[in-house]
Amino acid sequence: MKEKEGEITLASHIGEITRLSRQYYTMNGKISVIGDILDSLADDYHQLAVSVKKDSDHSKNQEEINLKIDFLITLLNKADSISGENEQQYYKEFTDSESKTSNLIWREYKKYEKK
Repeated sequence: MKEKEGEITLASHIGEITRLSRQYYTMNGKISVIGDILDSLADDYHQLAVSVKKDSDHSKNQEEINLKIDFLITLLNKADSISGENEQQYYKEFTDSESKTSNLIWREYKKYEKK
């Protein structure tokens, strides 16, 4: 992040996270909360970059980023296991606001929110 190329890579990474968050926002109902987490993650990366540039302690930023990444990976792996390889089932699970996937994501998000 301190090097010019690192800044470009970070900006690209933040841009990709933001793009993904917009895609989740377009999904029905409960699935869209993933977009909130991704937006928050993009903000955390930006704050991390600011802390590194100021040469200040950035351990809290890293901790927040790691918690969100771990949560997202675990959550999306659980969601993926519901629909499996079937594209139609996958689409249904991610677009139906009352699907198993949608309800799983909502329950897990509410638990995560309380932490």
